[in-house]
Amino acid sequence: MGSRNDPETAEKFKPPCYPKDPEDEAKLTDLLRSIVLFNHLDRDSLKICVGAMIQKKFHKGDAPLKQGEQGDKLYIILKGVCGIYKKGVRVASKEEGSVFGELELMYDTPCVATVEVESSECITWVLDRATYSNIVIASQVKKRKEYEEYLSKIQFLSTLSPTEKLQLSDALSSDEWEAGDYIIRYGDVGEWMFLVV
Repeated sequence: MGSRNDPETAEKFKPPCYPKDPEDEAKLTDLLRSIVLFNHLDRDSLKICVGAMIQKKFHKGDAPLKQGEQGDKLYIILKGVCGIYKKGVRVASKEEGSVFGELELMYDTPCVATVEVESSECITWVLDRATYSNIVIASQVKKRKEYEEYLSKIQFLSTLSPTEKLQLSDALSSDEWEAGDYIIRYGDVGEWMFLVV
């Protein structure tokens, strides 16, 4: 396997897909949208992340993350309560809908706290770092290619060099609207350029 940040490896990566009932899938999608690590992903990439999450059960006293140890997973609590401990002192708690392991997912650093299950049972959805990284990189590569293609078709941008078009494609972001939503209103101060695709 190539480097963790290798676009070629990411494009070839086949993420796992674990079955979920529609209610759990909707909950996970909403939760991931609210987490900064995922809110830049398009609908398809977010769906792949949700599909790649596997359910894992813990029992009272289990510690999915231990301070000082390496962690490489993100956990979303579906049911149960966990205590957050730093140097043996309880500093916070996490309940249904809470997330932990974000820093460990993003960075190859030791866990900053211990997360210990306090309820009799804790059901979580888990996503590992390798899967997350490959999905995000593949999404970025796909977006860059799509944006470059869109930009090449815009007449007033035809004088830009390939490097300038690449820089512009990297600066683009995407939004999705439903029928009836306003993108811009007459009289609004123009701060953005919109490309409808």
